[in-house]
Parts: sequence; C-alpha cells; structure tokens
Amino acid sequence: MKGILMGLVFAAATGCAALKGGASKELDIREAAFRHAFKEDAALGPSFCLSVEGVDAGEALLARLRDDYPAVKKASECASPNGGGMVPDMAFRLGKIGWKSETEAVVPITVSAGPMAATGYSYILKIQKGRWSVVKTDLLWVS
Repeated sequence: MKGILMGLVFAAATGCAALKGGASKELDIREAAFRHAFKEDAALGPSFCLSVEGVDAGEALLARLRDDYPAVKKASECASPNGGGMVPDMAFRLGKIGWKSETEAVVPITVSAGPMAATGYSYILKIQKGRWSVVKTDLLWVS
C-alpha cells in the first residue's frame, strides 16, 4: 500500500502539469510549435504534412492552422519525394510534449523535404502574454 501511495505522489508531482489544462493546452503548444516551424521552413515545399507523435495531426489542429496556412494536410495525405525533380511536400513531425513546469514545455520536431533533407530540433515553449511561444530552438541533427 505504501508503494502505491508513493507512486501516486510521484506521478502527481511529475505529471500534474500535463493534466492541468489537458488536451486544450497541448493543442495550443502544438499549434505554436508548428507555426514557428512554418516560419522557419515555409519556402521549402508546396504542402505542409503534419503528424503528432507518429500519427496524423487531428482535425482540430489542422483547422487552427488552415486560416493562415491553407497548404496544411495530414501526413498520410502527402506525396513522397520521387527523385524526379518534383518539389516534395514538407513533412513536419512533432514528438511528445515534455513538461518543465505549468508554463514551460519542450517538444521535439523533425522537418523534412525528403530522405536527405531533414532537420531535428527541440523547441522550448513558454507562456508569453497569455499564449504559448517558442522561446528557444536547439538544433539536434541535420541530414
């Protein structure tokens, strides 16, 4: 019983930030991360193909982005580079959100235009003026 109680205390201490605000907060963070990535890499492809934690981005997230970026699509709707000179769709892949605090999160992102044109970053996001914003970008790798 004591072990279960300690486990619950640990889970509450380490995971409570993800629970407060829940899915809405995560949606806000994902939107901010994608918008930041689009500003950095928008000129590289005709469409923006989005996935989150290995699956297609959800309709709620796509709807938020389409007003400013009509070329956003689910990752499964995009063409792969064919090597024939066609400009490939841009793939933006967000990983799992890590919580540093209630107002600070970290999320990995991969941006690619093909197998030999990809970059991995880690974004640090904070709440600024009531909105999530990327405050730091760490380059993790390039191919």
